Amino acid sequence: MSLVIGSVYADAVNSKLGTALKMKDIATDYTDMVSEILVYGDEVHFPTFNRLTDAEEVTKGTPLTPEEIGMSDSTAKVKQTGKSVRIYDKDKAQIKGAVVDAMSSQTAEVMAKKIDSDLIKEMADNAVYKTALSSGELTVAAIDSAFDCFGDQVQNSSFAGIVAHGKFRSAIMRMDEFTKIDKTYATSGNGIVDDTNCIGMWNGTIPVYLSDQMWDATNSEPVMAIVKKGALGYIMQKETTVEEEREAKLLATDLIASNLYAVKLLDTKGVSILKKTIA
Repeated sequence: MSLVIGSVYADAVNSKLGTALKMKDIATDYTDMVSEILVYGDEVHFPTFNRLTDAEEVTKGTPLTPEEIGMSDSTAKVKQTGKSVRIYDKDKAQIKGAVVDAMSSQTAEVMAKKIDSDLIKEMADNAVYKTALSSGELTVAAIDSAFDCFGDQVQNSSFAGIVAHGKFRSAIMRMDEFTKIDKTYATSGNGIVDDTNCIGMWNGTIPVYLSDQMWDATNSEPVMAIVKKGALGYIMQKETTVEEEREAKLLATDLIASNLYAVKLLDTKGVSILKKTIA
């Protein structure tokens, strides 16, 4: 008889998956705006509103031309991530719930890592704005150049945040613009890493996050990205599926957790990438 209840394990994985997802504060969760993902391999549709054209000059006696509100549809393939773990009866009996708790945490972490990786790849592959770090070193001038790509659309409130590989952390920490409290745009507490991997605020209000998924494997170099709100999106199956398979002869239970999701860069001009090598 199984000593593990699959539904309890599923609840534990579901509750921890959200906190394990490092890109959740950079990407927008569009899950509630679309139908539930039910079948692996299907496409999902990220709804995006078309931008209005320029305003007209008003001429007395001449009516304005109404512009219809249209919606373009951005599709993305549904992907699946999963992980199976084996829990032996003797371990479960000896440590009670500790084994299940530890395994559910680690399962959520590895599943979240895969989703993070796909979000970052989608962003890196499709972003229009890219700035080269000529020396490979992250500098204030390089970060400013990356912000310049957005033209006059650089209101602090329009940014979801900055996400950077951990190798850039020390460079950021050496920047007076980030750490000197006498700078009018620096913030008290910068440099203290919280549970979301946020190390502080750029320009006072733009959060800076660390993720070692920000890595260009082709050129073996770290990457940083400045991301606008709503530019990067994801959709996830609302509940992680967990199947339980009893291995009676082994006196063990296999738990197989899986989740369906989709990622999309909805605004290719909503991200500015910094790295040494620009293809």
